[in-house]
Amino acid sequence: MSKAVKVTLQGKTFTLQTDEDESHILASAALVNDRIDALRKKAALPEGTLAMLVGMELAGELLKAQGTGERFAPLKLRAERLRDRLKSSLASRGAGHGG
Repeated sequence: MSKAVKVTLQGKTFTLQTDEDESHILASAALVNDRIDALRKKAALPEGTLAMLVGMELAGELLKAQGTGERFAPLKLRAERLRDRLKSSLASRGAGHGG
């Protein structure tokens, strides 16, 4: 169920309609504010430029994290196959013992 969550980004208040947990949305806004503030200390750039650069930083971190997940995909697949074999083995043993 969508709900309204108010966040403040760089002094501007926005109302977002979201299904996400409010604490998650507020933490996301705090992260963006912190990143913009840190970048602002390094360079005097227009607000829009700061926001775009922070967006690029966060997108880059997301892509790296997704890439890390992809590296472990074969291991995850092996683990899932082992889990399925174990379930199958336990099910066949249970069926043979009246359960």
